[in-house]
Amino acid sequence: MQIADTLEIDMTDAVLLQAARTRSVNTLATDDRKLVQACHQVDITVENPIDIQMRRQMASWESKNLPQKGLPRILSRIHQWLEQNHQQAAEDFWCQTGGGSHLP
Repeated sequence: MQIADTLEIDMTDAVLLQAARTRSVNTLATDDRKLVQACHQVDITVENPIDIQMRRQMASWESKNLPQKGLPRILSRIHQWLEQNHQQAAEDFWCQTGGGSHLP
């Protein structure tokens, strides 16, 4: 989808923006910074439901309870699932991903 490349956003965000524009939606609620910037570029108003204090609380909770954002978090979830279903595969996966730091 060209809008994803043009606005430098994820494909799912691009689909959301395109759907909003197609349906003449003027406002979206999001706290995603990239999506906020993209909305401004296409004249869609953004309402952020999360204030600064709540964002800090969320970041604190995430850092204490979740793996690092991005690929490490995804690989960690896959590893957890494998541990419950196939221990040897989980060990191999964790070894091949450098403890969840890179793709195998």
